[in-house]
Amino acid sequence: MIYIPAGEFEFGQPGSKIKIYVDAFYIDKYEVSNEEFKKVFQNYNIKPGAEKKPVAQITLKQALNYAKAINKDLPTVYEWEKAAGWNDRQKIKQTFPWGETFIEENTNSTEN
Repeated sequence: MIYIPAGEFEFGQPGSKIKIYVDAFYIDKYEVSNEEFKKVFQNYNIKPGAEKKPVAQITLKQALNYAKAINKDLPTVYEWEKAAGWNDRQKIKQTFPWGETFIEENTNSTEN
């Protein structure tokens, strides 16, 4: 897990950003893998070769139940956005997880 400090950050899209204050919190550094999810829900089916890939196509209820089972919680939309661009080394919020420049190859994007 990584620590995200309390403080304000700009939330939203360019042209409609607002300042939001978020209390300090911890968030997992990596997505939950299929094999981690299966440890909690033994009936969860994993496609061969996808054990280390992030869990996908589950419901909000399933995600909440998983988090509760491992004594965690899901982040709020504000926590998620602050953490998604948080640069822990520089202690700043960036537009993208890798910096300020849009790099199409770093995304699952329909823009080009």
